[in-house]
Amino acid sequence: MLLRLVKIGESTDHTRRTVAIADLACDTALLDAFTDARLLTRERDSVTITHEALIRAWPRMRDWIEEDRASNLLRQKLEEAALAWDLDDRDPALLWRGNRIGTARALMPRGKAESTLNDRERDFLEACLRVEHEEQAARRRSTRRLNQLVAALSALVLVLASTVAIVVVAGQRADEARIRAAAQEAALRTGVLLKDDPVTAVELAHAAHRVAPTPATRDALLSAFAAFGRLQLNGVGPQFGTGQYFAVADNGEVMINNFEDDVELWHPEADRLVPDARFRPAPGSSNLKFVNGSVAIFSSWSTTEVWNISDLAAPRLRATLPLNMEMGGVSADGGVVVGYDGGTVPPEEDYTPIVAWDLSGSAGPRRIAVPCDHGFADVHPGGRLLAIACQQGDHVSSVGLWSVTEAATLKPVATISFGESARYQIGFSDEGGFLLGVAPENGRARVWDVRDPERPRPWGEVAFRGRPSSFSFTDDDHVLILPDNRNEVQFWRVDSAAPPELLNSIKPGFVMADPVVRRPRFDDYVVAVGHEVRRIDLDVDRVITRICAEPSLRLTGDEWREYLPGVDERPVCP
Repeated sequence: MLLRLVKIGESTDHTRRTVAIADLACDTALLDAFTDARLLTRERDSVTITHEALIRAWPRMRDWIEEDRASNLLRQKLEEAALAWDLDDRDPALLWRGNRIGTARALMPRGKAESTLNDRERDFLEACLRVEHEEQAARRRSTRRLNQLVAALSALVLVLASTVAIVVVAGQRADEARIRAAAQEAALRTGVLLKDDPVTAVELAHAAHRVAPTPATRDALLSAFAAFGRLQLNGVGPQFGTGQYFAVADNGEVMINNFEDDVELWHPEADRLVPDARFRPAPGSSNLKFVNGSVAIFSSWSTTEVWNISDLAAPRLRATLPLNMEMGGVSADGGVVVGYDGGTVPPEEDYTPIVAWDLSGSAGPRRIAVPCDHGFADVHPGGRLLAIACQQGDHVSSVGLWSVTEAATLKPVATISFGESARYQIGFSDEGGFLLGVAPENGRARVWDVRDPERPRPWGEVAFRGRPSSFSFTDDDHVLILPDNRNEVQFWRVDSAAPPELLNSIKPGFVMADPVVRRPRFDDYVVAVGHEVRRIDLDVDRVITRICAEPSLRLTGDEWREYLPGVDERPVCP
């Protein structure tokens, strides 16, 4: 088990690595014992050695590595090859053949393999042996057939022609398998380059996808382009572009940049941001809490300001609320606000009370009485429907739909049961036709159709991996977007007529604490990352077109030979 948690270097130091628990093929009690002893660090579904020092300073560990170094290196390569094979739908072209499978069979006899390999690796090794056996049998059959045909001189020409054709096809298939394996390895290497060298990552991912367009190279290309793609600041004057961080409106059409006590408004074009206006909330109130296409909300220790930004060139203060609000949701026009009172948390509690306000009347803000003190809440984009999930202890088991009356009171509409008690967070879709319940700890997301709020119905359910930092759902194409704490964002199609489908899973190499927002006008996605706005495009053809439009985004000859050894250099753009 411990050897599987070590990346054995052939000419470099050995290092620790993170491995999925399911891949360890070890007894749970043994894993628990090492974890309790703090030799291993265990996450939800993965484990790693706690300190590199265990590898360097523990003589027994060094002995294990060195006493059968060749076998350990081979096991490590076998593990990597089996994972690539499994990720590529167990493509037979990626199976080991020739000397490598012979060496594996010699160094890892069957009894030892069964005790050190997991199911995937045993399947891979057995598949290699099976294919080798089939190919040997095929060669024997071919030899017998050839001997028979040689005896018949009249068929000699046909036999020779057929043999040449078979050899050519086999050679082509072998070349294709070799190229696909090299491209697969290059795609994996892009993940290492994303953070420190996104330009080379884009160049390498593009080249790998062009020589072997597989799902793995496609995801690597989209991930690399997301790490590379930033919306450029365009037409920036002296007062613009120097803020601390950006926020993106939920319609993708407004960007806000905080700068000290001032706020800057921007609108996006396809690949750039254009400044619109700059304004200043009340002193101490520039802490941005929420933004959509109509309103921006800021808070201080004791107040919350709601600004109308429907005219980006002339923002104006709409209302001031007498408390510090953490936002749950705001209607599209800013008429109803729901969230949590951040200034009145009882010292002995770990929650903030739910609060809701009606700002639609001419008499000023009116507070809406809510059915429970704490839980999770959101408001429909139309403004007259609230979703409130009341907590029972640390969990919720249902969510209530409530209509907002003209008198700023709530009237019950319907109750949706989760079917279990968990720490569900809730939110409406971008146009309000669907309601989401996401339980990060359980890895489960549920979607309900609430287009008829009096008769909500289940729409779909997703079992996801990771722990989402936010979530959103698009009404028109039914896509659930889940960025998580592993720097990965998953795009799921959730439809009542079909099982959930993972459309894309990209890992751009940066933390996504804010929601990933769709921009319908440009058919892409954006996310605020600190003082930048990153662009995520899932259209592979469009990404390739954009890369090819930049002549500098090409691997050099030396880089091609380093990252794609054995693959002839070729043009990657038309």
